Formats: sequence, structure tokens, C-alpha cells
Amino acid sequence: MERIPADSVFEVEMLFVLYKNDDTQKLKKVFEGMMLLEDSSLGGSGSRGSGKVVFENIATVKSGLDYYTENLAETAINLNEHKTVRDICKNYETLFKEHSNEKDKVQQSK
Repeated sequence: MERIPADSVFEVEMLFVLYKNDDTQKLKKVFEGMMLLEDSSLGGSGSRGSGKVVFENIATVKSGLDYYTENLAETAINLNEHKTVRDICKNYETLFKEHSNEKDKVQQSK
């Protein structure tokens, strides 16, 4: 069995597209899934400590319609000091409140 050396680091980028206002709750499910993965393991031998996953240095940005149509910059979503997946899930409603209350710009432009 091949193993990845302990303390290996992988850079991961995820793209989640919000088409409707309630999609922010689907994004919360992504963070919850990441939290479940941290509490579990990837692959076999998880009970022996193999496959442990930790997400670090989490950053989120919003690319609104104006990012694509007017070439404006992406907007960083301030996570404050909530840098772990567990902290983000615990404080999700507060962190993403502004973005879940916005009207979907794509729908408005129709």
C-alpha cells in the first residue's frame, strides 16, 4: 500500500457558484462536509492515524456579476479570526449574513 508522507501539504481551491439566495445554505453544507472529513479520514487505516485531513488558511472571495461584466475586483469575505472549518460552521450565519440577504444579481438583470 502506498502512503503519502506525514505532514504533506496540498493546495486546494474550490469553486461554489451561488445562483439563488438559498444557495448560501448549500455552501454551509460544503463547510459541514469539510468538518466531517476532518473528524474522519481519507482512505483506509483511519483508525491507525492514516488519512488525517486538516483544512488550514481558509479564505473566501465573492466574484459577483460585476466581476465578470465590469472587470471589477473580487470581494474578500472577512472570516475575522475564524480560520478553522469548525469555527466557520459555528459562526456561519454571522459571517455570511450579508451575502445570504443579497438579491441574486443574475435574477434581477432578467
